[in-house]
This record gives sequence, C-alpha cells and structure tokens, in this order.
Amino acid sequence: MKGNLPILIIEDQAELQECIRCAILHNQIKNPVFYAANRSEAFDYLSSIQYQAARVQNKLPGVIILNYHLEGDSSLQILASIKADHIYNQIPVIIFGETNSEEDMDACYALGCNGYFRIPQSEDEFNKIIKVIYDFWLHAAAIPYFAERV
Repeated sequence: MKGNLPILIIEDQAELQECIRCAILHNQIKNPVFYAANRSEAFDYLSSIQYQAARVQNKLPGVIILNYHLEGDSSLQILASIKADHIYNQIPVIIFGETNSEEDMDACYALGCNGYFRIPQSEDEFNKIIKVIYDFWLHAAAIPYFAERV
C-alpha cells in the first residue's frame, strides 16, 4: 500500500521550488511535500524519518525530485548516495536538468535515476510533468511500501 507517501524535492532555487509548489497545487496533489536545498538537508530529512519512533506516520518519500544543477552540491553524488543505501535505494528519483545533454542523462541513468526531465519552461509544462510524475510513481507504478523497510 502506497497511501499518501511524501514527496521530497531537492532544489536550491526558490523560483523553481515555487514553480513545483504551484504545479502540485494546480494538480490538487494532497501528498505531503518536503523541500531540501542541498545534500545535508535531504539526508537530515531522510534519516530523521528513518529513526522516528512513530514510523507509521513518518514515511519515507514515495518519490524524490532532484535538480541536476544544485549550487555547491553534486546531484550525482546525492543520487549515488541514495541509490547505494539499502533503505533509500528503491525510492524513485526523478532528475530535473537544464538541458537534454546525453552525457548528463547517461550519468544519471548509470547511477540509477528513474527518470530525467528537462526543467519545464512554462507553467503549463510544469503542471503536466508534475502530474505525470505523480500519476505514474505515486499511483500506477508498483513500488515497495517504504515505511515497512525502516
């Protein structure tokens, strides 16, 4: 059972955080959304969930959206750390990149990302992509129920 799993957004730019927030509201997505601006904040969030006493209410994310171009942090290192961890490795990680560079995409997929999207250039594109991510990863796809793994 996937239930109402949280969405973790790893994004350091306030403008893109706001675009994602607006797309989530537009699509009437009710899942809790958490934002992390860097690797440290992301893993603080993940480990706080992992070690919560009330694990039934504190679930690992059903999906992580990660900006490929974070300031000061390597998104590839964040992705590699998530995919190397036995608790987090099955959480779908979707990358938002600024380009459709084959090198960028190849690097992401080689480390285990589950999807790569070019950062949308319009509100309508944001709405559509967030809806696709939500519909597929939080409804249609068969993925483990992460709260049972911690």
